[in-house]
Amino acid sequence: MTHYTFAKTSKISKKQLTKSFIDLLIINTIIPIKFSYAKTQGQTIDDKLFQLIKQIKIENNSIVNKFLELKPIEKNALSSQALLQLKQHYCNTNRCLQCAVGNSLIVKK
Repeated sequence: MTHYTFAKTSKISKKQLTKSFIDLLIINTIIPIKFSYAKTQGQTIDDKLFQLIKQIKIENNSIVNKFLELKPIEKNALSSQALLQLKQHYCNTNRCLQCAVGNSLIVKK
């Protein structure tokens, strides 16, 4: 594969898809498409999709890794997607007290 810039052509190098990249493709494209298609067909395949995403390894990124420092969890893609959802909808919007994780970290018992 050749990449171009306006000034010169870069070196040719063979590109390979990594397992983690393929997993991300499945998580972010295949599963949502399968879900949407089944929904348009009036079918429910939620259980099959949950089983599929549970079989994929947990994502390795800074957000998931920070959560894992707080508490060990099931190491699959379903868990990492849940953590990313928590971060986006609670942490990023400063809704800590409305989040079970944030609440347990802030409120002393």
